[in-house]
Amino acid sequence: MFGVVVLASTLTACGFHLRGASSVVFDKLYVEGVQQGPTWTSLKQRLASQGVQVVDASTIENLPEGAVMIRVLADQHERVVTATTVGAQVRELTLKVRFDWQ
Repeated sequence: MFGVVVLASTLTACGFHLRGASSVVFDKLYVEGVQQGPTWTSLKQRLASQGVQVVDASTIENLPEGAVMIRVLADQHERVVTATTVGAQVRELTLKVRFDWQ
């Protein structure tokens, strides 16, 4: 118990603190391109939790000046078998995530 108190006081003395919640400086995000996939879905939920409205840019004729826009080119998750046993059982997988955007 004493060690925990000493460690906590040492960390606070050096200025250590946990990173707080991040914030965004825009309230609306226009999106063009691929709008499906696990990474995009997670990002969209995270933005919504911070109060950002996500709008499909293809439904808007003229974007407002200074609008924040993201063009999602690819959102893919892939599993590749990298090792198998003599009995053809999978021993190792490589998981790849690809999220391309502009």
